[in-house]
Amino acid sequence: MNKSELTSTFFSTIATLSAVWLAAFFILLALCAVLSLSNRLSRRTPRPVPAPRMPTRPPPPMRGRILAADNSVLAYTTNQWEIRIDPQSPMGNTNVWTKPRIATALAKELDLPYTNLIAHLNNPKNRYIFLKETRDTYLIDRLSKHAKDWRLVIEKHQGRVYPLGEMAAHYVGAAGKSGTFYWEQRPLRGMFGVEYTQNETLADGQDIRLPLVPSLQTNLWSIVSRLKERYDANAAWAIAVTATNRTACILAMAKCPSYNPERYGSYREPQWENAPARFTFSLSDFTNSLAPPISTNTQSFGSALQLARAAAIQAAEGNDTPLRVTSVAPSEMPSQDVVALLVRRDECALVICVRAPQDPTACQRELEALDVDGLLRRADGRTSFRRSRKSQTRFARSPSDLGKDRASAASRTRDRHSRGWVEASFRFIV
Repeated sequence: MNKSELTSTFFSTIATLSAVWLAAFFILLALCAVLSLSNRLSRRTPRPVPAPRMPTRPPPPMRGRILAADNSVLAYTTNQWEIRIDPQSPMGNTNVWTKPRIATALAKELDLPYTNLIAHLNNPKNRYIFLKETRDTYLIDRLSKHAKDWRLVIEKHQGRVYPLGEMAAHYVGAAGKSGTFYWEQRPLRGMFGVEYTQNETLADGQDIRLPLVPSLQTNLWSIVSRLKERYDANAAWAIAVTATNRTACILAMAKCPSYNPERYGSYREPQWENAPARFTFSLSDFTNSLAPPISTNTQSFGSALQLARAAAIQAAEGNDTPLRVTSVAPSEMPSQDVVALLVRRDECALVICVRAPQDPTACQRELEALDVDGLLRRADGRTSFRRSRKSQTRFARSPSDLGKDRASAASRTRDRHSRGWVEASFRFIV
């Protein structure tokens, strides 16, 4: 190969390589342009709008209190926490907190059986299993530190507290949550008794004062619980009513068996039954003993509330002679006879009933021997329930404040909100 051929071959090779490199350069430049254009287009594309958040309700107002005649608290609202366990929740440190260790720690903190807790953890089909409800803030602080490791769900809500508990459950009533989920923040709703009849007033945060005398309520509860247990009766109840100017109010009302108003959902209908206001029996032996006889809606059957109210109103109209009648009265239910005692002193009437006792004769003798006259005299530390004409003009005040002309602005406001307590004393739900 001569020199000219070598030169031509060299230049042709250089030209070929230059063409290849030039083509690769333009291809690379085109790729860069495409990528730049795609980035610009992606920036101009609108971002997806996030899903709207679930609207949250403002926290409901604190439900009003229910006060007794001496201004002691019968019901009030406080913060409570529900503790639940979710077996399907992802655990935190699985190497440290195994299921047996979690069950042991929860059994110690919540005072629950270890076997139940380990069974909940080993059953992944169920979720949010209820463990305990508490008002202990220190316990909640301790549990919150290990909530993720222990698979806990802690929910805060408003709860109702009843200092007298089951003793006044059928008078004061009960209130519970109306919402299904804790984030709904729905207010408490009255379910029974005064909580139900005065639900709107209490839901607005206003207090209500009742004519209930706590000492009399406690004594009546001890009497009916003793009678039911001693004679193995189906139920026993008592109600005390006073009247002024044909306006009656309930001083105390107790029934056994009763229920805990803070846990009313765990009881059944026999405990919920408001027998003093709804269970009817024959009143002929009692109405015929009065002079003149009283009328109970022209019916031969009536409740203890109707009998006590009629006797108290008759005494308020002028016929306040002492009265004491004991009888075994048939009821509208078969084999459910009622041994009842009616006592009237001044403007106060008391009715005690025992339904279906095992020994009606012995039960009747014990009712006849009860010192209820002294019980009524000592109910509020005075010698009588008779009120002066001056004190009869205002029912919303407590017996200790009746007749006093000086009252603070807060007391006057509370009295104005408490006008409905007389009506609330006679409207019940069972």
